[in-house]
Amino acid sequence: PKSKPLGAPVINEYADAQLHNLVQRMRQRTALYKKKLIDGELSSPEASPQK
Repeated sequence: PKSKPLGAPVINEYADAQLHNLVQRMRQRTALYKKKLIDGELSSPEASPQK
């Protein structure tokens, strides 16, 4: 069987899988936003209005 990290017992396999998927997507999104900040790209796809 798969080795799981120590912690709370898994009550619902489906809910556990959904939470792991959510955490993974959030980490990917965070990494993407950090990369955008470092690269100096706009945080919005729309151009800022020019004065």
